[in-house]
Amino acid sequence: MKKAKKGKRVVWIAGFFLLLLLMVTGGLFRDDFFFWYQMNQEFESLGKNEQGYTEYKHRKTGLIFVSLPGGTFLMGSPKSDSMAHKNEFPQHEVSLSPFLIAKYEVTHADWNRIMGEPSRVASKHNGDNIPLEKVRWAEAKKFSETLGLSLPTEAQWEYACRGGASTRFSFGNEVSKFVSYGWHNKNSGSMPHPVGEKSPNGFGIHDMHGNVAEWCDDVWDPHLFKKRKSKQTDPLVTSGSYFRFLRGGAYYDRIERCRSADRSECDDPAIRASGRGFRPVWLFNKRSP
Repeated sequence: MKKAKKGKRVVWIAGFFLLLLLMVTGGLFRDDFFFWYQMNQEFESLGKNEQGYTEYKHRKTGLIFVSLPGGTFLMGSPKSDSMAHKNEFPQHEVSLSPFLIAKYEVTHADWNRIMGEPSRVASKHNGDNIPLEKVRWAEAKKFSETLGLSLPTEAQWEYACRGGASTRFSFGNEVSKFVSYGWHNKNSGSMPHPVGEKSPNGFGIHDMHGNVAEWCDDVWDPHLFKKRKSKQTDPLVTSGSYFRFLRGGAYYDRIERCRSADRSECDDPAIRASGRGFRPVWLFNKRSP
């Protein structure tokens, strides 16, 4: 009798682990399992920031990332915003998978430490904590991919910039509050400033408004929003133009170009111009180069 009970117990235990194995390999838990495994291999958890989002230190680079949960948000501007451009209409729903984004723009010190050589980017603003500028899109792309990172899509960038807000800026609609959150042509003194000096947004990310404009992965398409007929999931534009998007505005830009939804800036990916920088993201679902 005891042997029979013991045999049943063994069968139940074996069955449980077999079911667990099938669930993992079959896809029910597979994505979450490998996502967390891969994150633990590449990142060191630093705990939650003041805004309640977990931060991680990238083991290869020392860069600090903020973990964003993803979800659905309204991308673009309402027509009621007097600062908005036509290519920001209509607002539409976009769903994003979870991802990590650098807490700060990549600085000269980051580049020198990670690449093991002084930045070759010619800039008169070379302080350690000054964001790298005059970066070509291809350089930002190569830097990111070499380290297992990516450039953010336009949608990921806007979602991160908004910090959970649906207003003109991450801090609201009031232009008077901008001085606490970003650098533009009225308060920068015509130069980039050390990262992290201004207040973070609702996700705990710094300098999304101004300082240096940030390269995105997407190809420029000013009419894209009019073409989108339904909710998008993890969108990325890969064809249709030669130019690439820049988001966030730079230290020499007017305040309206530093809005969360601004789509007024694109450039030749091979050009080396002032005010062009970047911040990488880390994705579980890696995109093709």
